[in-house]
Amino acid sequence: IKSEWKLIDAELARKAERKAEALVPVPPDLVEMYETLRRSKEGVAIGRFEHGVCGGCHMTLSPTEAVEAFEADIPRCVHCRRILVA
Repeated sequence: IKSEWKLIDAELARKAERKAEALVPVPPDLVEMYETLRRSKEGVAIGRFEHGVCGGCHMTLSPTEAVEAFEADIPRCVHCRRILVA
């Protein structure tokens, strides 16, 4: 069991290091928003916007809502407030 825990701890450390490296170019306020959303949205902070539908909450955004969402600096779903990516 001890050897398995060591393997798990090493893997967690590697993942934490990779995450820290990936976050270097991301503004801290965006990271904070992402982490807050992730905790409050069952682990899903970002939704793919396809065919007028948010991939996070699966709600359809009207054309006006989609334009409004994507005019913002950080596009967010008007229904669930997740970050949207096209």
